[in-house]
Amino acid sequence: PLWRNIIQHTLHHYPWIKPYVESRWVFESIVEALEVPASLAWFEELHQELEAGGDHQMGEEFVRVLTDFVQELKTRYYVPRPLKGAISRHAEWQRINAKANVASRLGIIEEICRLYRLKRLGAIGRYTLFRHTYFKDADIHLLDIFDRLLVRMFRHPQMRPTQMVELFELQSELSDPDDRLAYNRMVFPHRERTQAVEIQDRGTPDMDRVVVRSEIVDEHGLRYNITEPDGPADVGQLYRLFLQAGFPKSISEDDRYLVAMDQAEQIIGGVVYRLQAEGTVFLDGIVVNQTLQERGITGAILADFVTRMVAHRVTTVRTHFFLRPFYRRHGFQLDTRRGGLVRYLQE
Repeated sequence: PLWRNIIQHTLHHYPWIKPYVESRWVFESIVEALEVPASLAWFEELHQELEAGGDHQMGEEFVRVLTDFVQELKTRYYVPRPLKGAISRHAEWQRINAKANVASRLGIIEEICRLYRLKRLGAIGRYTLFRHTYFKDADIHLLDIFDRLLVRMFRHPQMRPTQMVELFELQSELSDPDDRLAYNRMVFPHRERTQAVEIQDRGTPDMDRVVVRSEIVDEHGLRYNITEPDGPADVGQLYRLFLQAGFPKSISEDDRYLVAMDQAEQIIGGVVYRLQAEGTVFLDGIVVNQTLQERGITGAILADFVTRMVAHRVTTVRTHFFLRPFYRRHGFQLDTRRGGLVRYLQE
């Protein structure tokens, strides 16, 4: 009925509007209503009915448009209508405010995100928005990297963008401070705007490996970097700090780590944690070199850890019952069912 009564019936009565009508609008309306996975299943069922003898009722053009649309839906990211509307709204704003500074340009993107509720589209929606707004006039080489990144995000939805080498390549091409700021806002929307963050490529010719390197500041104004350990030696130094602090730990293959380093690249602290059920991590411990106690470093490491977990779509952080005063100051509460402390995260 949609095809016959809306598209064909309208064109029959008003043939002069044919150049302005896109037949795929019918299929887009179905995707908007059902979203992509359910739409693909519906289209597959429709295609089977057409093959069983129903195609003569719809005509060859319907089958061709349907086939092309489904193929496109399977091979590239479908840009939802709210996102298209947001991009169009930004283009209109940009025409009027062509000389706006970077703060205003990023501010309007955040405002548009709230207006069109784009957070629900996830990282690929946010990256697509920045690609077609702030970075739309970038040079062709940078846009090529950006497009390759979006393709990889679509093909590997189980991977985080910060695990993709294309994101590091994109960062490497940005030399303007304003562009770097926009990049950080796109990649790390949950971090404070003044916090320095960068992507590092630690891969080998045989394997890509990209890590996030962030920065914290202690109460004396000294800066430290937080990142994943670079190898077993870094992990060993972290466990040594736990031993020196009176909290010896046994090594487990399920453990994951973050290390904090001073400006001399010496490890002064870190985190040990484990992934549990979907959306939950267990924070096994935070440690800081005893000579650097009482500088607020432990709290800063915890805050950075929580920010990373939010970016990884973690909703719950659990930890031991001990050190209750410290953890309660940072949003943890007693979980009487599990006998520990828990903090629920929100994006």
